[in-house]
Amino acid sequence: MDKGSGTQPPKVLCLAYVQRPRGLQGDLRIVQKGTLLNRYLAGDILYFYKATGVQDGFLKNPEKVMEGTYKSLQSITSEHNSLRLEGVKNTEEATPFKSFFIGLELDLAIEKFGGEKEPFLFEYIDSEGVTEKGEHVGVLSRVEEYGTIEWFIFVNSENVELMVPRQSHFIARINLKEKQIVLRNLDELSSD
Repeated sequence: MDKGSGTQPPKVLCLAYVQRPRGLQGDLRIVQKGTLLNRYLAGDILYFYKATGVQDGFLKNPEKVMEGTYKSLQSITSEHNSLRLEGVKNTEEATPFKSFFIGLELDLAIEKFGGEKEPFLFEYIDSEGVTEKGEHVGVLSRVEEYGTIEWFIFVNSENVELMVPRQSHFIARINLKEKQIVLRNLDELSSD
């Protein structure tokens, strides 16, 4: 939380990490996180952040430091891609981007990529979990994958986590527009 303001800083999704300039044309060698960067089009704005790392797909302590205009993305290996930005023509012009993260604020990601037939996992973040009787369970803080199962992690007011399988009978219904997930049969999840 920001001291004094009472507001949470925006959550920033990690799209990639810039390792270094690559080649003579000013390309950037990046390690891509997820597939959102593949959906960018020429002319889209990319945001570069200084951060202390990545946790649960989000940048830790993000600080926006610069912007760049997306031009193209090419695969180098299964782990590395080459990103080209508009107006960056050589290694010298690419060097200032080195060691930064490419990020996108959660609200902007939902605005830009949300609303598809099958929602992205980040669209569920910050949804309120409630019982079928309307009782507050917690707020969805993250989605984790263990093997082939995706788990919703809800955190209640005492900072206690509840893990609920995303594709299960514990989910009665999801309303992304209202940011609400209705849960049922939670007594079956207790570890007693």
